[in-house]
Amino acid sequence: MPGSDPDLEICRDGSQKLIELSDGEGLRNPTGIVGTKDQIVIVDGNQVISTSTDGTVAWRKSLDEDGVFFYDIEALDDATLVVSDFGRGVFVRVASDTGTIQPYLPEIQISGLARFELDGDKIFAASWGADDAWDSAIYRVSDLDEIAVSEKLSDGFGNLESVEVIDGQVILGAYRGHEDHQTTKLLKLDAREIVKPLQLGSDTQGVSDIYFDGKRVWLTHFYDASFSAHPAERVSVVRRDN
Repeated sequence: MPGSDPDLEICRDGSQKLIELSDGEGLRNPTGIVGTKDQIVIVDGNQVISTSTDGTVAWRKSLDEDGVFFYDIEALDDATLVVSDFGRGVFVRVASDTGTIQPYLPEIQISGLARFELDGDKIFAASWGADDAWDSAIYRVSDLDEIAVSEKLSDGFGNLESVEVIDGQVILGAYRGHEDHQTTKLLKLDAREIVKPLQLGSDTQGVSDIYFDGKRVWLTHFYDASFSAHPAERVSVVRRDN
């Protein structure tokens, strides 16, 4: 039943433990999570929830406007979180101590806005697109402290889902790759913003999220119900003989 599901914790020994949220409301459709100080903040439909690791909810805030569907969340700084709104194609900001939700970068609108990555004074954002087309794209949003500007860096992806910046490289995960690399699920943009295929994840049904811990690249595979970890040096361009 929606709203009744507990959270799930993976313990150090690999076992799982269900965490009940203290407000009794549970989660419905959580899609993004970030850690801030001693809190975990989750986006779930039109809600943002802050909880401790034992399930004690600090706050739960909703944005009751038409079309809202929060998708991803990142920490801008200690006081501010940034959230992508898939339903309306915009960003909002959330106060990390109170959960107050406000517009952010109101001049930016990206249809199908999904996951994004904060990289200094820039945001790299993925758009989802249609399930039967090669119309997903990757955008760069700059001038965050002034009047922000969005630029489409590349398109032609099939259901682009995730983005991560690793050592200055923009790494992208998709369910159907790219129209020029249709069997590849992990890709990168080179210095000229040309899409290049990567080896990792090609034996799965797609890459739903990417995390880099400084040594390893972690990938989640939604349709395979699995995740994988790889040495960072394996994030290299597939070389093909012409």
